Amino acid sequence: MIRRCVAVIAITAAAVATATPASALTTTREPVAPQVNLSLVGFCPFPVIANDLVNREVQTTFTDTSGDIVKIMIHRHVVSQYTNVETGKTVTVNNSGPVRITFNDDGTLTIVQPGQSVSGDQGALTGNPFLIHESGRLVTVAQPNQIGFVDFISKERHGNTMDLCAALADP
Repeated sequence: MIRRCVAVIAITAAAVATATPASALTTTREPVAPQVNLSLVGFCPFPVIANDLVNREVQTTFTDTSGDIVKIMIHRHVVSQYTNVETGKTVTVNNSGPVRITFNDDGTLTIVQPGQSVSGDQGALTGNPFLIHESGRLVTVAQPNQIGFVDFISKERHGNTMDLCAALADP
């Protein structure tokens, strides 16, 4: 929502509530904490746990003179493992992105994920929940929600897509 859209959204959810677009004047770089036992419920027909096996990510946050976040960029190497809680089956993927999140005037986010990315949506607005690994370019417009993720308004995929729910459901 993954590259690591799902995790990125969890990381940025608090910032979204107060963000307003403006010109980027200040930048802050910091390491991104790895996903550890992140519960993903509602993305697949079964609960999924996400863990980073390797995480060397760095997040650069751009803020305006009022301290409002304008854009977030996340890059570097990540390997993530997804586990079907019911069966124990796991899938491991390169999730290195990068990711660029832009805060739009209307309160939505535009999330651009070129490269190797994981993304997911619980389907609150679209009615179509999913959890995917994309090799290519994924562009998403999303609305932040109250539980720390985002609800997808639209998505545009270019490249190869692996349905992680289907891969985790296979015996």
